[in-house]
Amino acid sequence: MREKLGWGTLANILSIGPWKNLLAVNYSACGNNLLLQTECCCCHLLMGLASAIYIGVDAGAGPRDSMMLAIKRTTGVSIRVARAIIEVTVVTIGWLLGGPAGIGTLVFAILFGPSAIWLWVI
Repeated sequence: MREKLGWGTLANILSIGPWKNLLAVNYSACGNNLLLQTECCCCHLLMGLASAIYIGVDAGAGPRDSMMLAIKRTTGVSIRVARAIIEVTVVTIGWLLGGPAGIGTLVFAILFGPSAIWLWVI
């Protein structure tokens, strides 16, 4: 996709998996606890801030971030729209394959794009 690779790319690849595993443990403990579910959702949205930081300093981008940037570059849509397209597509495919999808999943899919560009707007 002709996107730049850098230390941010490597950091994304090596850190997202362990963080997702850590959050997965918390998800199983959340049950019907709205406070814990909200906390987990907020942690996911903080990943958007982390993406904004390493992309913003031109340190490269992870796989989904690279796709987001490529969609923006090739189509001219905003970062918000590009990321929402990616996340909603992934959620839909996962749900169609039998995966769980709740309100937190939908919130993340829609709000990750705006959270990923937070630093670029300032």
